[in-house]
Amino acid sequence: MLRHLLLPALALLAASCHAETRPARQLPQGQPLCIGRYDLAVPQGARPVARGQTIRHLRLRADPVPPGTTLDAAVAVASRPGLGSAEKAAGGRRTAIGPDTALLTRDWVDGIPVTDTAAVRLLPGLVLTAQGQHDEPAGVGAQRETAIALVASAVPLGDPEAHRGFCIDGAAIGLPFRWQEEASAGFAPPGGGHLSIQVSTIGDRPGRGLLDGAGGTLGRMAAMGVGTRTVRSGRRVLAGHAGEELVIARTGRNEALLQWLFVGEPRSGTAPRIEIRLEARDVQDLDALLAEWDAMLGSLRRRAD
Repeated sequence: MLRHLLLPALALLAASCHAETRPARQLPQGQPLCIGRYDLAVPQGARPVARGQTIRHLRLRADPVPPGTTLDAAVAVASRPGLGSAEKAAGGRRTAIGPDTALLTRDWVDGIPVTDTAAVRLLPGLVLTAQGQHDEPAGVGAQRETAIALVASAVPLGDPEAHRGFCIDGAAIGLPFRWQEEASAGFAPPGGGHLSIQVSTIGDRPGRGLLDGAGGTLGRMAAMGVGTRTVRSGRRVLAGHAGEELVIARTGRNEALLQWLFVGEPRSGTAPRIEIRLEARDVQDLDALLAEWDAMLGSLRRRAD
């Protein structure tokens, strides 16, 4: 009887001695990012280095301003030197569009007619600008109307309605999908390298995939004589999109290239081209890097329309 009682206890003791005693790896909590019509979480500590977004060839930008900023001051912020068409348009006509919005336009005749346009709207804590150029007089009016509509539909990211629409740095555009949308963001990861994310509906036909023979990433690197080791290669579905994942490590170096690409469908708001690319340097623990990569990819979600 005693033997029957001791055997299960000894088995449990033996199992506990051989069990993994190290704590499970704790992934760092990602920092939220909304980009275009998607949300995801990028690795904690990744430093933003670039951001861009356009709709219908109009560049969208949000600049923070202190409380009490006037519309005149907002226009000055939106048109400061180096900001292209907004800066040029500020030297032309200014039309008031309500108490918080101004339209800046300037016509240039230098061989061909070109009109610089910038719609500027003052929101709580930020200035939103939609700016662009047009060289066809027939299209200038439509571009102005689009610029005004874009800034009029915007809300700051802290607004309850900011969970939907097209997200830029600091605000969300509430208009439904319009062909020719593009959003991109670049980050400097803590360990070095570069992280880039791009969502685009611009293009009349899909591009090549990551695994498309000689035209894919592996084929191009092989043609250049770059020594690599394939860590992952295959299909991977994110946010309902059947994309391709490729992870390669540089031979003899602590570097890795991690990519996920969905080629999308031309002019589609529900199936845009999406590319997430991480060039990692000084990789000391590839498994940890992959876990962080998986956490980021797994966080990709479609925003409400």
